[in-house]
Amino acid sequence: PQHDLATQQFKNMGSTGLLSFELKGDAEQTKKFVENLELVILTASMGAMESMATYPATMTHKHLDTETKERIGITDRLVRLSVGLEDPSDIIEDLERAFNIVFGKQD
Repeated sequence: PQHDLATQQFKNMGSTGLLSFELKGDAEQTKKFVENLELVILTASMGAMESMATYPATMTHKHLDTETKERIGITDRLVRLSVGLEDPSDIIEDLERAFNIVFGKQD
């Protein structure tokens, strides 16, 4: 939702390797998704050369009540991904494998 702002702020740096997305499932499916990543490391903080994922609802923002989390956009389905230096096809394969474990093969 803030892509235009980010484009303006990072115009001299290119795009960042950090993205956030919500899964269509529920909290249990989201937790299962991040737990089934193999290449991407599940962590509470971002900032290394490896690809990392965080599940803010139960990690970085777990101390907040549900109303506050939802008001600031931290839902039970939100995953944050910091893309590292691994081969892009390996990262995509890891994400697809975890999606398929949770939601089944999608055509």
